[in-house]
Amino acid sequence: MSRVLRRWLPVAFLGVFLLSLSSAQAADQYRRWLNDGKTYTCTNVAGTVTVTLSNQNIEFNNLPADAQFTINYVNNGVTQVDGPYTVEQTTGTLNYNAFITTFTGYPLTFVFRLDALIGGRIVYQSAITINCAADTTAATAASISNIDFAAAPVPTLDGRGLALLGLCIVIIGAVITRLRRS
Repeated sequence: MSRVLRRWLPVAFLGVFLLSLSSAQAADQYRRWLNDGKTYTCTNVAGTVTVTLSNQNIEFNNLPADAQFTINYVNNGVTQVDGPYTVEQTTGTLNYNAFITTFTGYPLTFVFRLDALIGGRIVYQSAITINCAADTTAATAASISNIDFAAAPVPTLDGRGLALLGLCIVIIGAVITRLRRS
């Protein structure tokens, strides 16, 4: 093998490795509300308002077996956290029954939030928000919102940054080779 090839082969492998890192992306990781047509009702009986959510069905994606979750009940701005618990499964869906909570009167805002944690860090939040000012006469569609914290920009090299780093390494290798020859 020629001397030039022996010197440049490791640099070329490093460049290919860095470029392969730039194209790899992790799949979303979550335990979130399944958007399956959830509905709610609000009913006032003898001064107690009952909020009923049709189901608590959830979906999972690409979670490690030791991932955790918390359940957050936010009643008129006051949060009560339940958990953390280890996730029931890592991928797929699970069906849970209806959920009922009570309030002392109208108006009310209830946020039913799930936080997915990996390594103790929240990576995903999924929330159902229910607002009631009076009794509902029919089931109302529940509003679901999701925030993927893992998808948020983080200070890291993107594909162009990794390619530029690889190019810099190649240039440095060429400079060192020329300096050794002189």
